[in-house]
Amino acid sequence: MVVKWKAKVYMKENMTRKAFAEYWLNTHAPLVKKMPGVRKYIINLVLSTYGEEPGYQGTAELWFDTLEAMQLAVETPEGQRAVADTQNFMRTFTSMVLEEHVVI
Repeated sequence: MVVKWKAKVYMKENMTRKAFAEYWLNTHAPLVKKMPGVRKYIINLVLSTYGEEPGYQGTAELWFDTLEAMQLAVETPEGQRAVADTQNFMRTFTSMVLEEHVVI
């Protein structure tokens, strides 16, 4: 089983999309990579939309072996640093915890 934490990420209002992406990829991502138990980390930046503007500028996915591994990762000093750093480039985020079931 894979447990995923997935979030819609809204950039700070005073940032450009370029500054947002650069900070997320080059400053925040290395902090997340240090969190124990993270099996995969995916950052998706919104390039364009079809239909209504989603309002968010990216999504993040963190993959863990178990729900307990996810909870422990956030509680570590590395996890706390990553969480605290989100205020430097995110206005807010909406997240969910998912259990993956591969069909094909």
